Amino acid sequence: MWLFRGSGNRERKRLEGAVTDALGRGDTEAAKETLVLLRNKFGSSTSDDDVATRLVALRHECCGEMDAAKDVYSALLAKNPANTAAKKRLIAVSKANRNNAQAIHHLNQYLSVCMSDSEAWLELADLYLEERLYSQAVFCYQEVQLALPYCHPLWTICGEILFTQGEFLMARKYFCKACELTDCQNLRSLIGVCMCCVSLGNQTGSDSLSTGKKHKHSSTTTTTSTSTSTGGPSEETINNQTYTWAKNQSLQLITHHSNPSITSLFQSCFNQLRP
Repeated sequence: MWLFRGSGNRERKRLEGAVTDALGRGDTEAAKETLVLLRNKFGSSTSDDDVATRLVALRHECCGEMDAAKDVYSALLAKNPANTAAKKRLIAVSKANRNNAQAIHHLNQYLSVCMSDSEAWLELADLYLEERLYSQAVFCYQEVQLALPYCHPLWTICGEILFTQGEFLMARKYFCKACELTDCQNLRSLIGVCMCCVSLGNQTGSDSLSTGKKHKHSSTTTTTSTSTSTGGPSEETINNQTYTWAKNQSLQLITHHSNPSITSLFQSCFNQLRP
């Protein structure tokens, strides 16, 4: 008996694969005919029926019938809330409908169950960035960093988002970590360090200017700008040293991989961006 059961399972898998191939080619009529053959030959049975039903929903998607596909996936989830394949397709349908709010909602529901799915966290981060919800996007990237701590693009992207939010000091730390992970061979991160240092220098300059107007004849302002209360280097000194280091590393990298004209162009840009 088990021989016939195995043969039937192989035949069912073959028909399901034929439906998937037809949908990949955009041949919805062939997919429909194969689905009818699949249902007539094997009927409906628990999890196997869920697969066939999901194939029906995929055909709706291929035909552009997103509302019908959404109804099928919702029915599958109502019957089995742990159906992760249906949850993922429901997210895809929401994205296809340009409904980011709904896609974010479904992704959060999915991640509340499958918290270790790094791809889902990255998908959610992209949606948050589209909606300009930068703090939530950083949180999603940080969740991925827990699984991939040595993935330097994650550190760079977080640094860029933090820079956009105006958190230059924290952004500089993320860019520096990306530089450390790439042995200073990532020009994007090095430029990010330079931009953070310039922005921090501008902030320090404006703060010092406003303080100087209030205390024109006071010597405490100069003391604060040159050293900290603990006797170590001030943030301004650290910032300038970090900028010089990142600039030199960037020019060295550019010189090694570009022609002299590109190097001189970057040199002039660095001279104008001095903190």
